[in-house]
Amino acid sequence: MEISMMGFTVQQLGNEPIVLVIFPLPIHEYLDELTEIHTQLATIAEQCNRTIYHIPYSKQIVDLSYSDILLWISESRESAPGSIADPRVHLVLVGTTPMLHLAVKKFREQFEIDVPIFPCLEHAIEYARRQIAAQHLPMM
Repeated sequence: MEISMMGFTVQQLGNEPIVLVIFPLPIHEYLDELTEIHTQLATIAEQCNRTIYHIPYSKQIVDLSYSDILLWISESRESAPGSIADPRVHLVLVGTTPMLHLAVKKFREQFEIDVPIFPCLEHAIEYARRQIAAQHLPMM
C-alpha cells in the first residue's frame, strides 16, 4: 500500500507491519500533512492488529534542523494515534547526522521511548524484520 500526499509518501512494505514515510525537509513546510500521516499510520496499525515499525526516511536528512525536531515532537504530542506517542507505532530512524541523536534524546525525554538509529535504510528494515520475527506472529 502506498499513499502519496503533497510532500510525503506513506508506503507499507507488502503485507509486513513496516511503513516507510518518505519526507522532504524542512518539516515546517509540510506540517499540515503530519496529522494525515499519523492517521495513515494509525489505520495501518489497526489493520495489522500489531505493532508497526515506522521508518521515516529522507535523502535530505543532513538538513534536519533543531526546529524540525521540535515541530515533529509538538505535532506528535497533539495527534497521538499513529504518532510517536502511540504505543502501536515503533519509530526507527535512518541517517548519520548528529541531529538524529538529538532527536532520539528529545523523544526519550518527551515520550519515554528509545529509538534506534541506523546508517542506511536497509539496516533499519532488517532491524524491523528481526523484531517482528522475534515476536513469533505471522505476517498479515
